[in-house]
Amino acid sequence: MRRVMLFLAVSWAFWAVPGVGATHTEVLEYHPGAHFWFKLRGGDVHIKRGSDPTHIVVRYTPDPRKPTEEKNVQLRSRTHDSSIQLEIRAPMSLSVDAELEVPSPMPLEVHMTGGDLTVEGVQGDKDLRLFAGDLNVEVGTLESLRDAEVSLSVGDADVPSAGTMHGWLGHTWKYQGSGQYRLYAHTTFGDVSLLAK
Repeated sequence: MRRVMLFLAVSWAFWAVPGVGATHTEVLEYHPGAHFWFKLRGGDVHIKRGSDPTHIVVRYTPDPRKPTEEKNVQLRSRTHDSSIQLEIRAPMSLSVDAELEVPSPMPLEVHMTGGDLTVEGVQGDKDLRLFAGDLNVEVGTLESLRDAEVSLSVGDADVPSAGTMHGWLGHTWKYQGSGQYRLYAHTTFGDVSLLAK
């Protein structure tokens, strides 16, 4: 009886562990200087500097707890000479995590409904908009920024001491410098962390 109970306990522990989701990889051609627009409804996104100056590498992983919905995930891209648009579409009930390796510098625009966004090592203008989720942005040096505005409606802000901070429940941080890049970042519900060297 003890062996049977031990077997059942091991079996239950094995089946209770969620499966590992399949990661899919797509590569998009990038023309230096082109504006990159990215949209994801739900899931965490990590955007970092890649090693290839002419390609964007996208790796995305649907929620492994819902394998039957994975086939409904779609990548939609549209390319023009001056812009590249990429959207990951999934059912409302399915979250998709994504990691993007992009050239730097590049003008970057991101729209997300729910999930955390991390951007690191990417220079260039940034327009980052979240509804619900934490926002972590590495901007390099403050000297590289010309104009910056970071805001949130509900949450905490961790920003450099330079610049001005306004608000109590909601916070808005603004900074003006002599650099060449513009930063706009907003989350309605979530925390913001801005890392500058």
